[in-house]
Amino acid sequence: TIELSSDGVKGITLGLCREMLDLDEPITVIWNGKIVHEEVVEPSAADMLELLADTADWKAVFEAKLELKAPKR
Repeated sequence: TIELSSDGVKGITLGLCREMLDLDEPITVIWNGKIVHEEVVEPSAADMLELLADTADWKAVFEAKLELKAPKR
């Protein structure tokens, strides 16, 4: 489970990896007290390369990404 809290943020991209979470299990994301995601996130080589290109941080390799929109208040 990942819990997020924000104000004025419309969307976010989360980079996920097996060192952080069990990607074989459903990932629950609670944002400002509301569940915004509750499914398995499939690893993807394309997502991994896209995140690497965006961050240019070769030490932080994420196998999967999750794009979320902020819940309505």
